[in-house]
Amino acid sequence: TKDEDTNRLIGLAIWDSKENWLAARPAMIDAVKDDPFDEWELKPPKVYHLIKV
Repeated sequence: TKDEDTNRLIGLAIWDSKENWLAARPAMIDAVKDDPFDEWELKPPKVYHLIKV
């Protein structure tokens, strides 16, 4: 998804639980370990860990 005002790409992942997310993290990190983020990104991404309110 792209924000029409800033032209920034926005990604959102919703997990069933924090435990499921934590269990999946090693595989997700491994899947992108060789990706050239330093070439793709101008600065580190903003990351938010949201909770229901």
